[in-house]
Amino acid sequence: MNCCSRRTVLRRSGGVLTAGMAGIAGCLGGGGPPEPIVTMTSDLRFDPVEITIEPGQQVTWENKSPAPHTASAYEESLPEEAAYFASGGYESERAVRQSTSSRGFLERGETSSVFS
Repeated sequence: MNCCSRRTVLRRSGGVLTAGMAGIAGCLGGGGPPEPIVTMTSDLRFDPVEITIEPGQQVTWENKSPAPHTASAYEESLPEEAAYFASGGYESERAVRQSTSSRGFLERGETSSVFS
């Protein structure tokens, strides 16, 4: 499996994405931290690999790859208090995996946002 897959990112962070964005937010002032954007790349990686998401903050996934991607959580990696999320509005990881439709796939240039 790719070292920087969605599963790896969530597992490494315990379901909360972490990295240097929180340090940047304090320097910008204004109404809180900026909305983090995670880019899905053509080599099946995320950029940035890790970010910090504050409770109630929105995070957006943007597909810059020519291949369709989904933005969905792995339930076993989410903290107890975190709600499940998936592009396409699926209610569980099982529902995503069992789906035979393309619902939730993000084509190049499309985004999906979630509030933490």
